[in-house]
Amino acid sequence: MSNLIFATLRYVTVDYSQFVLSDFAWDDREKPPMGDDEAPGVGEHSVRIMSLIQDHDVDVNVEVWDAEPPASNVRLVADTALTSRSGIVVLDQLMGGPAGLPIPLGAPGRYGLRIRRSLGFPLEDRGQVKLSGRHDGLETYLLQLWPQL
Repeated sequence: MSNLIFATLRYVTVDYSQFVLSDFAWDDREKPPMGDDEAPGVGEHSVRIMSLIQDHDVDVNVEVWDAEPPASNVRLVADTALTSRSGIVVLDQLMGGPAGLPIPLGAPGRYGLRIRRSLGFPLEDRGQVKLSGRHDGLETYLLQLWPQL
């Protein structure tokens, strides 16, 4: 059985339909590759998360578990992994640097990463979505991390 050891809600600005989850010690030389539509771009120390909408603010719930988390009703986007040299990660805005405080993982190492997303609009309407403001609630992300042994 797995236990939730840390949870936080962060807000991040999506620029050009993307934002980044990265190791705290990450630098610009290690930019993750571009994702393809919904698929994330996975680098060794960072993951480029692709949004369905350009330039808006999203809620990102980050959960750190001591083992693989239980099933969730939130739609799965991707299962991948991230290596943390520092044991700390941050959410990075593509054009503005870190969004909020660092997120402790517990220790350096390899972490499973499950990316989930809920939408405030029907998927088939994604090209016609009208933004009502910067923080519009159109997308909410759940990022779940856990150590991989």
